Amino acid sequence: MDIIEKLTYFNLTRQEATLYLTLLAEGRLTGYEATKLTGISRSNTYTALAGLVEKGAAYVLEDKATRYTPVPLDEFCENRVRRLQELKEELLRELPSTSQSVDGYITIKGGDRNHQ
Repeated sequence: MDIIEKLTYFNLTRQEATLYLTLLAEGRLTGYEATKLTGISRSNTYTALAGLVEKGAAYVLEDKATRYTPVPLDEFCENRVRRLQELKEELLRELPSTSQSVDGYITIKGGDRNHQ
């Protein structure tokens, strides 16, 4: 599994992951500079950069030109993991309880009969 694919597990698209890695390598970039470095189309670059900001992987720096700077990788990953943990806890609290039936049997069909 390559680094781009690993970043997609943190809810980044492939283009966002590519741009995030570019920001980590280069530091502050304008959308135009990011386009030139990655080869991603200009419109897709700006959409992906906005996605990075929305997902907490980059900050916008307003200057003469709008620049984007990456959130450090460990901070970004920890924030995503913490948010997933919070959502898990919310789901567990909000999930309706299911009744536990002890009547009957469960039959599991399928599987590989050669490996018993």
